[in-house]
Amino acid sequence: MNFKKIYNHNKKKFKTIWLTDETNPSPKYCDLLINDFPKSNLFKKFYQKYNKKIKLVLGIYSFLFQKEILSLGNKKIEKKHILIAFGGEDPKNLILKHFKYFKKINFKKIFITNRRVFKFIKKFKSAKNIIIQKKEPKEKFLKLLSQSKFYISTPSNIMFEAWSLGIPGNVIPIQNRQLEMGKAFKKFNIINLLPFYKKLSSSDLKKKVKLKFPNFKKKFDKKKAMRTQKIIKNFVN
Repeated sequence: MNFKKIYNHNKKKFKTIWLTDETNPSPKYCDLLINDFPKSNLFKKFYQKYNKKIKLVLGIYSFLFQKEILSLGNKKIEKKHILIAFGGEDPKNLILKHFKYFKKINFKKIFITNRRVFKFIKKFKSAKNIIIQKKEPKEKFLKLLSQSKFYISTPSNIMFEAWSLGIPGNVIPIQNRQLEMGKAFKKFNIINLLPFYKKLSSSDLKKKVKLKFPNFKKKFDKKKAMRTQKIIKNFVN
């Protein structure tokens, strides 16, 4: 699809919005660009070079935080467990690959698995401190996350969501783009970035995973997040 042609059409009667988390900028032909990659503020001049009229919402606060998670951030929630979930679908089957180590972590653990992995590990459902579930609806997942001491996942939306709740985590990249996103979050001291999944053995995981986060600081500004949401809402309306 030729977005430039659509954007520049002289009879266009609608607004075009582009949501991305690209870690390397590319020309964007739209009315509003939303890029939640934490370093995307550095791309401002690049985007404007190709589109002088573009409205930009860039950086970590441009993530579209759900109302449910912003409301959870106001509550004092008891931390009951750690959450281990790799995007729900866990495309690289990391829970199964590292389950021998994960099940020994000395915390109550909730695993969110895909159907294939669930079949292999469901026999451990009755084991002490292990809860194994299939993919949960978003609202239930956010509740489980809010009750977590920390999480183990991929560098994906969970980093934004957990950050807004003041919850640290360990992340294992399974894509190059995720690796760059993880590096950006690591600089904020929000997560512990583990090696790319192909380079991570279970013995390395045991050595490098963090079970305590004494230096973690919740630097989330709810008011700033809500202001950003309002900018986007006003543009759409």
